[in-house]
Amino acid sequence: MSEDRVRELVGSDGALRGVQMEIRPPHELVVTVKERVPIAAVKRGEKYALVDNEGQTLREVDSAQQAGVPIVQVEDENLSQSAAFRIISNVLVTLPTSLLAEVSEVKADSTSSITLILKDKVTVLWGTSQENEVKAKVLTKLLEATRSEDSQSSGAQGQGKKISVYDVSSPLLPVTR
Repeated sequence: MSEDRVRELVGSDGALRGVQMEIRPPHELVVTVKERVPIAAVKRGEKYALVDNEGQTLREVDSAQQAGVPIVQVEDENLSQSAAFRIISNVLVTLPTSLLAEVSEVKADSTSSITLILKDKVTVLWGTSQENEVKAKVLTKLLEATRSEDSQSSGAQGQGKKISVYDVSSPLLPVTR
């Protein structure tokens, strides 16, 4: 079987990042398919386009809830050329799955002003897309600590003031408000 025939059988689906073949004589052909994975959704008209980290549209869904990934707000329609989308995708691919599942929306007013909105409407001031791993760890620890405090003080009156903003733009000096 030729490489061309395998590519023809697999197709040129936009959801595929690539196809690799390895021939192991005398009777084996190993085909490895690399799939594109949606990391964000972008509102386009009445629908939401699910896109991968390169800005490639994979499919469309009718609602933000169906998207199952954060909604991204960027001005540039051509995501693959958008500096704002590139920095947002750098942040999103760095987030651990548990934290990514909590993000409902991401905005980038500039390349140094990334903001995450969590599903509980809490705002995370991320800043630049530098030190993403450190910021993700710091935010995870802050969320764990403050949620633990909230659950412990929920019975006491007047305590447990809800945090509405986490600022991890300087991850070694995070701030909550």
